[in-house]
Amino acid sequence: ESEERFRDLFENANDLMQNIDMEGRFLYVNRKWLEVLGYSKEEVVKLNLLDIIRKDQVAHCMECLERVASGESLEKIETVFVSKNGREIFVEGNVNAKLEDGKPVSTRGTFRDITERKKAEEAIRELDRMKSEFISDISHELRTPLHSIKGFGKLILDGKVPDPNVQREFLTIIENQSNRLDKLVSNLLDASRLESGRFSIHKQRMSAVGTIHETVETLRGVAGGRGITIKEDIPATLPEVDADKERLEQVMFNLLGNAIKFSND
Repeated sequence: ESEERFRDLFENANDLMQNIDMEGRFLYVNRKWLEVLGYSKEEVVKLNLLDIIRKDQVAHCMECLERVASGESLEKIETVFVSKNGREIFVEGNVNAKLEDGKPVSTRGTFRDITERKKAEEAIRELDRMKSEFISDISHELRTPLHSIKGFGKLILDGKVPDPNVQREFLTIIENQSNRLDKLVSNLLDASRLESGRFSIHKQRMSAVGTIHETVETLRGVAGGRGITIKEDIPATLPEVDADKERLEQVMFNLLGNAIKFSND
């Protein structure tokens, strides 16, 4: 009865349990192990531990087995199993050895499937990388219009531009660069709203032609400064769309801005 209780406990556990001899042959695996890795009991008998370990994890697993064979109990070790159909399963578990006359005869391992957790951790790392990249990019983007505003503003304030027409030209540049700054700050606010789940879209029937034209005019000076000419070729039959005007402007500005930034003259 006692043996039956323990067998029932192991068989129905949510963890992957395995018992292997010192050559890596499987002596026992529970139902969850079979379910997750996709093997039958008959197939497991013919398997070796190395058959289910991802290749880049073999050296790590052999080192762990050597430590266990020396009498050490390992906790929270991580590795990657590979199922019968090739799916990778990230696991974390505890391993120790069964000793007879002071010598290891088999190892016992209890593992938990942490694949979803690993995916979440990877997603967080990717998000952190994107945020760092975003902050770096936005810092650079903010400096460019700021330098223009400060430079042209100082020339006017210092009286070095007495010609009213040239002053107007410089003030127009300052206005355009101020608008660009405003859009960049809006992007920052949108990023914050996205992260907090407060980002919203407000659609209305509108013409995309006007938005495209405005974007082209806004960036024409920036393009010209890089030796790039923007040409508009928009069909007169372009239909109206249901869109958020502000968001569509952001999309167009980012697309065209990136095209200018990463194109040769």
